[in-house]
Amino acid sequence: MGLICAYAPPLGLWSAALSGGKPMMEPRSRTRTLIAGGRLLTVPVAGGSGAVKRMPPESWLLSDHGRWPHNHFEALRAAYGRTPYFVHLAPHLEAIYAAPPRSFMEFAGSVEREMLAFMRFDESWPMLLELREKNPALYSALRSERAAQADFSLSAFDALFRLGPETIFLLAPPL
Repeated sequence: MGLICAYAPPLGLWSAALSGGKPMMEPRSRTRTLIAGGRLLTVPVAGGSGAVKRMPPESWLLSDHGRWPHNHFEALRAAYGRTPYFVHLAPHLEAIYAAPPRSFMEFAGSVEREMLAFMRFDESWPMLLELREKNPALYSALRSERAAQADFSLSAFDALFRLGPETIFLLAPPL
């Protein structure tokens, strides 16, 4: 799977990308993610919104203004610290936030790769698609059960911290 170049994208966007679509996003929304409690986390880009509007994401550099990496990680801890899978995924994310790369693409890609690794995407995705083909009733039941527990407008962080590796069911296309 190719990275979609967005900061911890919402489940709906990730699902669309995995279905082969090219998710359309305004540039500014690539730097933002909505987490539980209505908190919007925005990754600051050097040059501000003007740079985001005028330049392609591949050229965006992260701003070193303020303590945003620390603040973002602490916002995740505050929102999800008591969820079942926070203790499992948080150390991996904390390492990225502790020393973020300079490039937005590298940062967003690092976060996305960590999320995919946590779901064991490379090994689980083919098995999930095989289940969809061979036993559509079971696939649909498993996906529906998890979808009832998720908000597709929130960052994938939300589902990962609540459902763990089973989040992969939410990325898979419905029947």
